[in-house]
Amino acid sequence: MERSTDVNDEIGPLMQLIFTGTESTFKTALSMAVATALDWPLSSEFAREYIAKLLLEQPHLDMHHFTKEDFLACAKGQIERQEQMGYYSDDHGVFDTDGVTLSIWGADKFDGAENQWLTPPKNGLYLLCAPTNAASEDPQRIDIDRREYLHGQYIQWLEKLGRDYVLLTSESFEGRLKEAMHHLAERRIR
Repeated sequence: MERSTDVNDEIGPLMQLIFTGTESTFKTALSMAVATALDWPLSSEFAREYIAKLLLEQPHLDMHHFTKEDFLACAKGQIERQEQMGYYSDDHGVFDTDGVTLSIWGADKFDGAENQWLTPPKNGLYLLCAPTNAASEDPQRIDIDRREYLHGQYIQWLEKLGRDYVLLTSESFEGRLKEAMHHLAERRIR
């Protein structure tokens, strides 16, 4: 997507944009496109890289049996990456997931929420991607049939934590990107 200088020149104090939501809802592609459009740095999701490496080393790994140790390694890597990318600073940044996802994942798979990852950024907006699109299969995705339930968990957590969020509901990537840019323009994000 071409950089939108009109949007970028009119945006206010918001510093961090966090894409969040269930699997297979365009989060990674959206975070990349928005970061490019705004010319902001992008912090990618650490877990995708970690799991891709695991699957290369262990091609028959059953993701339903992902260990808590591996989850904790993903969490540690994600938090370190966020800190390196200015998550807690006054710098602009786009984040493909954060501690909310880690907390929901931990609560869902390991019988307990890990609240240590919930420190919010100073000036963040969550872009919650709804599971209204068709899901695509991926060896890392194991909860495609549970997307509606998990989406409800995201809404509950974001509201309980008092996080500022907008809901992206378009069924297509292009429509969802347009929604995201519209919300950003409304909030004068640059």
